[in-house]
Amino acid sequence: MKDSEVLLDGNLPAWKPAMFERAVDKRGRGATRNEALLSLRMDSDVLERFRTQGRGYRLRMNAVLRA
Repeated sequence: MKDSEVLLDGNLPAWKPAMFERAVDKRGRGATRNEALLSLRMDSDVLERFRTQGRGYRLRMNAVLRA
């Protein structure tokens, strides 16, 4: 849904099946077949730098390590 489609006065449109089909829940997505669980120690300032960038910081850390 685009920002221009959001109504702020409380008169929200009814949910339609097509809206649910487009919905994405990124929380708890689970591991894919090529991912492994890892326990890792790193400097706290490095971790804090990634965390301050917001949600998805683990994916960004993975991208940096891959590069």
